[in-house]
Amino acid sequence: MRDGIHPRGVDGRVPIPLEAPSNVGGHSCREKVPKPHSIALIDAESFYASCEAAFDPELRGKPIVVLSNNDGCVVAANVAAKRLDPGIMFKPYFKIKNWALAKGVAVRSSNYELYGAVSNRISNHRVLQ
Repeated sequence: MRDGIHPRGVDGRVPIPLEAPSNVGGHSCREKVPKPHSIALIDAESFYASCEAAFDPELRGKPIVVLSNNDGCVVAANVAAKRLDPGIMFKPYFKIKNWALAKGVAVRSSNYELYGAVSNRISNHRVLQ
């Protein structure tokens, strides 16, 4: 925010002053205009893999893949793992097991309770405050 006005939005609208002009409606006092509510769109990169790295510091900076229920196939991969194999997503684990071992890729079973808890913390603003 600069000089008491909101920056021009992506829709190209004119900036909205935070205070009404001093003579609006015949009033001589400056009245505050309510601020609009903020809405955040958070796009977490490879969310499941990011959660795993957040709770296991040894994984940070390493390639990570997360497997589906019953360790069937890859449902998440961080950027490092995708660099090693751009087509890694949804491959069955039995087909990538040797590749993961050879490349030092951390393989994790999905932990939906963890991912739900982290998502709730983000959506309840506990992480952002």
